[in-house]
Amino acid sequence: MKFLHLSSMLAPMMWAAGVAASAQVCPLDYQVLTTASPTAEYGNDIIEVISQDTTSVTFKVNQLFSATNTDMYVQYKDGQYAATTCDEFSQVPLPGDVVITAKCLHTVAETVVDVFVKQPFYEHLGDTDLPQCCHGDSPRVQKYSFAVSCTPTCTPEPPNSCPETVLDFNDLPEFGYVSDEYKQSMGVTVTAKGDGSRYTPVPKSAYTPGSDWKQRYGYTDNGSRGSDVWQNLHNGSGGAARVFNTEKSEGRYGNSRACSSSDGDRDLGSPNELCPAGTPGLRGTGNNGPGVEKHGWSTTKEGWPNCPSEKIGNVLIIQESKKTCPDDTGGGGTITFDFDSSIIGSVQITLIKILDTDEGNTPEVRVWKSDRSLSSSHNTQFKTAGTGDNGLFFKDFSQDKNLVDKFTDIKRIQFKYYGSGSIAEIRYIPTSCPA
Repeated sequence: MKFLHLSSMLAPMMWAAGVAASAQVCPLDYQVLTTASPTAEYGNDIIEVISQDTTSVTFKVNQLFSATNTDMYVQYKDGQYAATTCDEFSQVPLPGDVVITAKCLHTVAETVVDVFVKQPFYEHLGDTDLPQCCHGDSPRVQKYSFAVSCTPTCTPEPPNSCPETVLDFNDLPEFGYVSDEYKQSMGVTVTAKGDGSRYTPVPKSAYTPGSDWKQRYGYTDNGSRGSDVWQNLHNGSGGAARVFNTEKSEGRYGNSRACSSSDGDRDLGSPNELCPAGTPGLRGTGNNGPGVEKHGWSTTKEGWPNCPSEKIGNVLIIQESKKTCPDDTGGGGTITFDFDSSIIGSVQITLIKILDTDEGNTPEVRVWKSDRSLSSSHNTQFKTAGTGDNGLFFKDFSQDKNLVDKFTDIKRIQFKYYGSGSIAEIRYIPTSCPA
């Protein structure tokens, strides 16, 4: 039995025990056998292989189940024959992980691992009883089973010399728009198009890329609200996306320069007002996202808390109307990122973050591969989970073996919204490094 509060001591503990990574490791070398239906979307992210040596395998079990600290039990084979053990890990945070070394079966080079999760506030929703060998006090738990390979089965990709690019929009002016700002330096063009009420402007022909952003966006810095002297023309077929500062969600919460007191969108405030003390970003000013009873970070059944370890800052939205105040449309639309092959080749999408995806008809992530005509339909479509008001959805495609290939060799990624929402971050690896 192990009762641990996970912290940075995990890494030295693991290496002190003599666990060393093998020369070739396949982090996705496992098969999902069963998952609990309420959180089945986590099934392909829970296990992460660290090392394999044919007789044993060392792996992480990632805590992606609950926004609050939760108890996890891991049952695995630890003996030469059929002996199994069950370790309890107490109060594992999100994000957090535990490290396990399991023995392999004699007949096949794999081992079976069962993960049992105690869901705070929802123990009655568990789908199975906790095995007696786990010695826990939880009456019902959710069960996840995996077959983890003890030998590498993947073919290693040739190393890519280009580093991962993080596009988080925090280098953009907080009230501005974005279309070709990343074109020259990063080979990325952004296009927004609204389905309902929207304002997606394009610059006048006189605009020169790189000129002062206040000239382009029509603001005067007089210490109060910016003057509505627009330098842009609306383009109904698609134009620029707008920048929204999550630490200044409304006029009364730090954005009086561009917004009247109650104008803006508190659903895009970050972090959530129910986040624990110490969460980065402005707190206690009213700016924070609303802690709705059903979807607040501490009680959400979806598990998408807006309590990031690093503050979000700027996000991109589809502006709802021609006004100085940033405010996302509730009518839906698309925000599209095109990657210029002459500058960066194609890209592998590794991670996305979306803030405030409403339940119901949730956003879709669409991609076009490099050999696909942009006039054709997309190659792959990924449906995001509904976070509820102010939730922060994230997906690491590089750690999902069912999606990693589908999001490689990409020349366009598009976010299709059916309501309000924003893009907080995109990460990708280009095949050619920009100059």
